[in-house]
Amino acid sequence: MWASGFVPPLLLGSLPAGVVGPLAGLLLGLFAVNWFHSLAHLLIGAAGLATYRSHTAAKSYALALGIAYAGCSCSG
Repeated sequence: MWASGFVPPLLLGSLPAGVVGPLAGLLLGLFAVNWFHSLAHLLIGAAGLATYRSHTAAKSYALALGIAYAGCSCSG
């Protein structure tokens, strides 16, 4: 399901006004996604794979990602 946001037939329904662009919709009719959201998750995953060999890099990556996610969560 990791790349499902890029498969147009799986995007059912429509998003509220203001969310535009290709590959925007409700993934499997449940989860609001768009191409930017899917791309962001792919880049985050690629960065994680790039840091997994070094304990220090992986630890820094996890800390930075946790802080970024906490900031996003607090901002709404």
